[in-house]
Amino acid sequence: MGLSPGVAICNALINGYVKARDVSQANMLYEEMKSKGIAPDAVTFNILVAGHYKYGREEDGDRLLRELAVMDLLPNQSLCDISVAGLCWAGRLDEAFELLENMLEKEMTPSVVAFNSVIAAYSKAGLEDDAYKVYELMMKFNLTPSSSTCSSLLMGLSNKGRLQEARMLLCKMIEKGFPINRVAFTVLLDGYFRKGDLAGAKDLWNEMKCWGISPDVVAFSACINGLSKAGLIEEAHELYLEMSNKGLVPNNFVYNSLIGGFCYA
Repeated sequence: MGLSPGVAICNALINGYVKARDVSQANMLYEEMKSKGIAPDAVTFNILVAGHYKYGREEDGDRLLRELAVMDLLPNQSLCDISVAGLCWAGRLDEAFELLENMLEKEMTPSVVAFNSVIAAYSKAGLEDDAYKVYELMMKFNLTPSSSTCSSLLMGLSNKGRLQEARMLLCKMIEKGFPINRVAFTVLLDGYFRKGDLAGAKDLWNEMKCWGISPDVVAFSACINGLSKAGLIEEAHELYLEMSNKGLVPNNFVYNSLIGGFCYA
C-alpha cells in the first residue's frame, strides 16, 4: 500500500525543482498534488509564483494567482511581495501598482518590500513621478520607508536632473526620522557633479558629515571623480589623502580619476 506524501514534502520537492530552474517539472508535481487530493497551501503558491516570474513565465504566474482566487485563498504577505516583485521583473509596472492598490482595498497591507519593488522599478524606468505616487501611498497607510525606499526615490529624481526636489525630499525624510544611509547621499552627490553643480555637491558633502554619516569608498570615489573632471585636482587629491587617513582603501576608479585629473591639469 503506497503512502501519499503530505503538502510539506511536495513543497520541498517543488522548491527543489524551481531552484534547479526546472519549472516545468515543478508544475507537473503541482498538478499531481491536486489530482491526488493534496491541497496546495500558501507556501506552494509562494514557491511557484516566484519561480514563474523569476524565469520569465509570467503567464503561468498569472494563472496561479487566478487559481488562488478561485480556491478562495487569501494570499499572505510573502506571496503579495513575490507577485509585486514578479510583475516588476516583467516590466509590468502599472499592474504591480494596481496589485498594491487592490491589496489595500481588501484591507491587506503590503509590506515595505512590495512598495520598494515598485518604487525602484519606476525610478529605474525614468518614471520618477510615478515612483513618488507609490511613496505617497506608503505615507497614507503609515508605512515607514526603508533606506532603500529613499535611495530609489532620490536616484529617480537625480537621474532626471531634478536635484532641488531631490534635496528637499532628502531633508524631509531626515526630519521625519526615516532611515537614510550613505547610498542616498552618494546618489545625490553624483547627480550634482554630473550637472556641474560643484557648490551643491560640496554643500551636500558637508551636510552628510553633519548628519553623522561617514562617507565610504563609493562616496569618496564619486567626489574625487567629480572634482578631477572639474579640474580641481588639488581638492580631489586632498580627499584622496583624507580617505586614506580614514583607513579606506581606494579602488581602481579613484586612481583612474586622479590620474586622468593630473594628466589634464
